[in-house]
Amino acid sequence: MTALRAAPEECEPLVNELAANDRHWFADHPSRSFRARPAANGGTWLVRRRTQGADADVMLRTVAAPGIAVRDDDLAIGAAWYANAFGLEKLPALKAARKLLRSQKPRGAR
Repeated sequence: MTALRAAPEECEPLVNELAANDRHWFADHPSRSFRARPAANGGTWLVRRRTQGADADVMLRTVAAPGIAVRDDDLAIGAAWYANAFGLEKLPALKAARKLLRSQKPRGAR
């Protein structure tokens, strides 16, 4: 069986390059838990950085279809991440993102 491959200009960068790029971005934005960045197919990569537990700083990625616009803040990107990663409707995705972000705030922070 022959694997089909896209033309090089249509491919995403190597996974290692993507991981390094996301890691640097989160290092420059330590208060952020989510990031959105363009994908090669016209879609949007939605990246969640785990911030607690044994797997802290693990990046969980999903991609949104082309044409999806996401406001650049953790709640909006988080809701889009949950919707795309788990197939949730808008309200449950928003609630899941809000719950996660609330759990990551230090005690006493608003």
